[in-house]
Amino acid sequence: TASSYTRSNVEISDAGSYSVVITNVAGSVVSSNAILEVHLPAPPQIDRIRLLPGGQIELRVSGAPGHYAVESSTNFVNWMELTNFVTSESVFEYIEVETSLPQRFYRVKLIP
Repeated sequence: TASSYTRSNVEISDAGSYSVVITNVAGSVVSSNAILEVHLPAPPQIDRIRLLPGGQIELRVSGAPGHYAVESSTNFVNWMELTNFVTSESVFEYIEVETSLPQRFYRVKLIP
């Protein structure tokens, strides 16, 4: 028997009011309610896009540490994943070396 309860992989739908019922041979008791609030990390943000010598594109991204995917598109409809990675940093950079297309759009997503 423990005096605390840990819940992992919490989702927004888990937010709410919780209580505990404890029962033994002497009877049962109900705890007062505890409120669980779930806060999602802020979405990643591309802070800077820079053209490097040689034509590469550098993206500077800020966000919570986590697992990210960098994607590109030529039309905002069809997206292609360029890379995915895990970072413990809140600011990171990605360099795109394939620059043969006349225009390209980028997005960065936090992934599970």
